[in-house]
Amino acid sequence: MVNNASALAVDGTDTLTMKRFDLMADIQLRGTYLLTSKALPHLRKGTDPHILSLSPPLNLSPAWLGAHPAYTMAKYGMTLLTLGWAAEYADQGVAANCLWPETYIATDAVKNILGGEAALERSRTPQIVADAAVTILQRPAGECTGNTFLDVEVLRDAGVTDLTPYGGTGDLQYDIFVDPPRDPSPAGRARREAQEESPC
Repeated sequence: MVNNASALAVDGTDTLTMKRFDLMADIQLRGTYLLTSKALPHLRKGTDPHILSLSPPLNLSPAWLGAHPAYTMAKYGMTLLTLGWAAEYADQGVAANCLWPETYIATDAVKNILGGEAALERSRTPQIVADAAVTILQRPAGECTGNTFLDVEVLRDAGVTDLTPYGGTGDLQYDIFVDPPRDPSPAGRARREAQEESPC
């Protein structure tokens, strides 16, 4: 069972309307809870049952917490519900995991809300998420639960090393809630140290 439905509004608190806030809460939180609760009786009777939510790892960096709190709450809520089900149903053999793309995915949401055609050029195709989802759902439920996966990690663990078929030109755009890898060079280390210095 896959919790895929989502609404995206990255407005700040001053500008986000309550109608959009309620829409995100209804789809991401209520929708995920409702669908999963109705599917659970069937999952418990099934063979190797999986719950998979398309929601991010819990990155508590102030940069993400402060970027769009309402959307963050809605997506992190999906993750918390899913991790909760992993614990709640562990002894019943129902797996529950989260999956999130490392980079932007070439969807209408990215095009219309996150940057237009330029954003699409820095995005991978939806196929990468689909392939990662299939890979997770093929794992034994009893051995794979309570995780927040990135699509590229899942595929690399499965032996996929060439990600070029999934598209994107030039520098890919890391997705919301995903921090780019740290620059290991001395200049990168100096930048990090300067950013981490507290003024207090």
